[in-house]
Amino acid sequence: MPGPEGTGAPGEVNVSVEEPPDYTYDVLIKNISTYPDPIQIGQDYSVKAIVQIYGRYLPSKIHLNFIDGGQTLYDQDIESPGQIEYVQFDMHAADDSQKNLRAEVQSLDPLHPEPGENLGNNILRRTLIYQHIGYYAVFDWHERWYYDIVSHVIHQAQAFQLDRKTDVHKVGLYIKAQTPPPQNTYLTVQIADSTGKDAGVGEVIATAKIPIEDLEDELTWQYAYFENLTLPAGRYWIVAKIEDSTYGIEWARAMGNPYGEFMDTQIFNMGDWANWEYKDYDFAFRIS
Repeated sequence: MPGPEGTGAPGEVNVSVEEPPDYTYDVLIKNISTYPDPIQIGQDYSVKAIVQIYGRYLPSKIHLNFIDGGQTLYDQDIESPGQIEYVQFDMHAADDSQKNLRAEVQSLDPLHPEPGENLGNNILRRTLIYQHIGYYAVFDWHERWYYDIVSHVIHQAQAFQLDRKTDVHKVGLYIKAQTPPPQNTYLTVQIADSTGKDAGVGEVIATAKIPIEDLEDELTWQYAYFENLTLPAGRYWIVAKIEDSTYGIEWARAMGNPYGEFMDTQIFNMGDWANWEYKDYDFAFRIS
C-alpha cells in the first residue's frame, strides 16, 4: 500500500520536475590598459580591454566597440566568447591631446539576452593623458629651482633625445621676466641638431618666437609653436636667446641631471668666451 505522499515510504511515486536552465549572466568591461604605460608624445602604443562574463550561461556572441569622441577606434563581434576574453588594437603617434576612451560590450545572443539589471557594467571609460618629452616636474616640492639668464649676450641650450620619429608642435620653457618686459621684443627658440663639437649644438633646423611681453615676474610655462616640424630619432638641442635687445629673462633649472645625462646643457656667453660650453644640470622644458 502506498505510504503518505512525500515520505519516501515504499510504494511512493515521486514526480520530478526539471528546473529550467539558469541563463542569468553579466557581461562587463573589466579593465582598460595600455602598453607602454605611461605613453610618451609621439609614441606608438596599444590599447587592451579585458571582457569578463559572470554567470551560468555564455552568450553565443558579443559585440565590443571603442570610441574617442566621435571617432570609432575598434568595432567588432566576438563569436563564442569564453569566460574571459580580451581585445587589443594599436594606436599610432600619440600627440598632446588627451583621448577620452569609451568601451562598450553588448550581448548579441538573440535567444538569451543579458538581464537588464546587469547592463550597468557594460560601459567603461578611461582618459589617456600622454607624457611630454622633457623635464617638467615643476610642482615637486623636493625640487629647489635655480635660474640662468637668457639675453642678447648669453644664450642657453638644453639637449633632448627622441627615440622615434616625432612631430614637434610646441616647445615649452619654464621662465620668468626679471623686470617689466619691453614691447616688441621676442625670445627666440630654436631647434638645432647635434652636429657641433662633441655632439653639442649644431645647425639650426627650425625657429619660433615667444613675445617677451607675455612673460610674468613669476615662473610660468611659455610656448614656442612650430609648424610642419617632424624630427627623426636622434639627439637635438633647444636654443634660447634674445637677439634684438639687452633685456634678459630667467630660465628655471634643477641641480644635477633629472632629465638626462651630463653634458645635456650648454651656454654661449659672448661677454666671456664666444663658444658653446657645457654645464651640468637640466632646464625645465617640455616638448609636445
